[in-house]
Amino acid sequence: MEKWTSRLSALLGVTALCLSLQACGGSSNPVTGPSPVPTPTPAPVERVVSQGGDTLKNDEAGYFKFTLDTAGKLDITVDWTVPANDLDVFLVKGFCTEDQITSQTCSFLATATSTTAKPEKITVSSVVAGDYTVYIANLGPGNESLSWRVVLTTGGVASASNASHPGAMKRRPTRVVPLGW
Repeated sequence: MEKWTSRLSALLGVTALCLSLQACGGSSNPVTGPSPVPTPTPAPVERVVSQGGDTLKNDEAGYFKFTLDTAGKLDITVDWTVPANDLDVFLVKGFCTEDQITSQTCSFLATATSTTAKPEKITVSSVVAGDYTVYIANLGPGNESLSWRVVLTTGGVASASNASHPGAMKRRPTRVVPLGW
């Protein structure tokens, strides 16, 4: 009888083991649905919001206005003919009066004031919709022909700002004139 009890115990143990393995589902990898597809970042879209050209006399500042209908990254490039001339570029949100410019009380959002860079460039990595004005000062020594281009980039990943820092004009212009008229 002991032999029979021993065999019965072994048989019950094996049966219990088999039942417990079946209850676990037989696999350690759960069944899942398809992986979610990440939403792609939209490609950056560049749009020229202002471009033109004009002339500035020595010691004169000119300006042009533009409006942005959306936020994004703003790139401003100003180029001119004579490398010996020093042109500086200033960006403001809104507008400054001639008195604010000549008294240097206008608050600039970004500036490009190198004495050797040609062309001058301003990049602002994050601007909001609204009205803006670019001022260009011809510090001479001579009169100058110039051109500008303003590009707004929306979508994609914003890049870091480069070499565009608020500052002041090196010297007061004798007068301020509208450009591109």
